[in-house]
Amino acid sequence: MRGTNSRILYDFLDASVSTSEWEIDLTVEELETPRISSDVLTYVPGNVDLSLNLSGYIEGISDGLEDALNSALDSGNRHVALILDHTSLPASAYVFVNAFASAETWAAAFDGLMTLNGTVRGRSGGVRGNCIYYNENTPTTGNEVGVQVTTIANANVGKAFLFLHGWTGLRSGNIVINVQSSPDNSTWTTIATFTMTEARSQVEPVTFTGGYIRVNVSSMGGTTNLNYSLIVSED
Repeated sequence: MRGTNSRILYDFLDASVSTSEWEIDLTVEELETPRISSDVLTYVPGNVDLSLNLSGYIEGISDGLEDALNSALDSGNRHVALILDHTSLPASAYVFVNAFASAETWAAAFDGLMTLNGTVRGRSGGVRGNCIYYNENTPTTGNEVGVQVTTIANANVGKAFLFLHGWTGLRSGNIVINVQSSPDNSTWTTIATFTMTEARSQVEPVTFTGGYIRVNVSSMGGTTNLNYSLIVSED
């Protein structure tokens, strides 16, 4: 894994080019559990706090990007993802569920350059999963190539996170993207369906039928090319 292969998805935005450094902060609360038979203090893990700290140096920034970065997290049901190595899929990834910016500092170092330092957390916490597709381009309906996640087995439950980055052409209807699972890369079952009318991130609960995962695009909505990323996690 190399830092240059990391990618940051900020709702529908790929903010990788605007990020110079990231850091994951994982804190587990310690709960004291006194026991009458023990002469030492003992502890058990409690609540987990997971946060993503970002530093950015953005050249030629426009007001539109600043607005988009903030608007992406306004609604309370959008997500931020860190993909550790997009060049080797499936790649380990962290998703901050229903994300919000718990700290955000903008600064203008000099004309044409702005910096952004901030911390992202999830209203519903964070999960560790696997990126199945990153920045995938699909020009037509049909099936993508299946990707195997060896830790996923039949009947495992989890979540599928779709990041629809955008499209080319004029959308005239719903974009429909199915997530499918298979035990043998041959027999496929649809485990989640995303019906989209805007570029955004969305999550659906899933029950896997096996460790092979793929996307099936059943409707382009009139567009000529779709651009998206997919991350799945196990509960």
